[in-house]
Amino acid sequence: MKHVYTKHFCCEQIATKIQWTLLTLMLVCFQFAVGSNYYWVGGSGTWSDFANHWATTSGGTSFYTQIPTSADDVFFDANSFTGVSKTITINSTLYSCHNMDWTNAISGAVFTSGSSAYVLNIYGSLILNSTMVNSFNGTIKFSATTAGNTITTNGKSLAGNVVFDGVGGGWILQDVFTTPNGTITLNSGTLNSNGQTVNCSSFTSTVATPRGLIMGSSVFNVSYISFTSWQVYAPGLTLNAGTSTINLTGNNPSFSPGIGFGGGAGLTYYDLNVPGPCKSASIRSAMNFHNVNFATDGEIYSSCTFNNLTFSPNHAYTLTNGTTQTINGSLSATATCTTPITLKSSTPSIQATINSPNPVSVAYLNIRDMKATGAQTIVSIRVITPAGHLLEEAEGKTYTG
Repeated sequence: MKHVYTKHFCCEQIATKIQWTLLTLMLVCFQFAVGSNYYWVGGSGTWSDFANHWATTSGGTSFYTQIPTSADDVFFDANSFTGVSKTITINSTLYSCHNMDWTNAISGAVFTSGSSAYVLNIYGSLILNSTMVNSFNGTIKFSATTAGNTITTNGKSLAGNVVFDGVGGGWILQDVFTTPNGTITLNSGTLNSNGQTVNCSSFTSTVATPRGLIMGSSVFNVSYISFTSWQVYAPGLTLNAGTSTINLTGNNPSFSPGIGFGGGAGLTYYDLNVPGPCKSASIRSAMNFHNVNFATDGEIYSSCTFNNLTFSPNHAYTLTNGTTQTINGSLSATATCTTPITLKSSTPSIQATINSPNPVSVAYLNIRDMKATGAQTIVSIRVITPAGHLLEEAEGKTYTG
């Protein structure tokens, strides 16, 4: 009996130790999940130097024993820097934090990186300071998995690429969001531009994972000179274009094939403008628009629907043969005898179609291989045929080269 009792007592001791170990691990995990407040102190330094710069209180002298994690909020305030020592450098890749707040940092505080290849993961919100210098040219990746996160730049541009990638995450812009040389990529979660202006080099979302883009009344200025300037795929995407405007502002007048807008067959946008002076622009997928205004040469590769479509004098427009452009409002294509508009199908002798329920009025148009349907008439002040003949008050619905 004594031997049996001893064996039972040892098992109880082991069970008790296991319980305490599990409890300790749970407390550690709870603390990690809740996170801590990290305060930068000590002037200039590198993010990884926790022993000298990451304090437990503002201006404090008690330091953490590790760098911030995805659960920890980081603060840069009046006690972080001195007047001559005020630079924090990201010196490695894949650093993380929860919220990042520069609200009370001194004027001229500098945030920079040792390489454009470095990535900073932010799992919460971001607040920059209007008097800081943001020269971090690595990638900022917003990785939250909860909604309601905010981004406030206070007039400061981001210097690198920006990625939104958090399943279930949500981000709301609070003011103008600018990354002039960077690409904005939406991989998962929901980005709400909240009526704010967005300036970027390009905008991409080419995955099929669930994600959302809420554009509201925002103006998106996209400056990249490429046929992938705006490349957004439809699968998995919930798009609410609101009354937004997208301006393709690339300014290289000689780049070919020109600026491209596409990827999202079936998506519905509001207004799209190509103000120039780029050489040309193209709509590369079957999409729906409110108004589209070309001030450059243009191509439309697929069948699209427009409220109003505007072509500009002294430019050429190509519609892919076999496609139909449906215009429910009006087609504006008014030129002069010295600056005519060319409108043609992509393939000689194979027509493209313009369909409109309203009569279409144009002036000084050089038309080739185009067909009109819907209202059954194109009314024109001047139509120039491919042979160079001027047709006075021409009416009809089919023009061939």
